[in-house]
Amino acid sequence: MAADNQVTGMGLSVSPHLSFPAPKSRVRVQKCSSCQQAGATVGCCQKGCPHTYHYACAIDTGCLLTEESFSLRCPKHKRQPV
Repeated sequence: MAADNQVTGMGLSVSPHLSFPAPKSRVRVQKCSSCQQAGATVGCCQKGCPHTYHYACAIDTGCLLTEESFSLRCPKHKRQPV
């Protein structure tokens, strides 16, 4: 372990030189596929689908939200098998 690394409460070695983008910064740039405003947080789980939505926009747009698996399918993919 390098001398400047710090050990966390879980025993993980973490370098103080690492920086990770804050989740909020990524959310700000995600545009909603419905309203085109920034801040979309849920995306279609179909592989390769670029659609992302605000939760309220997803409901208004007719997306399929599955609470058991915390997944969303956009209107184009909601009828496709899992």
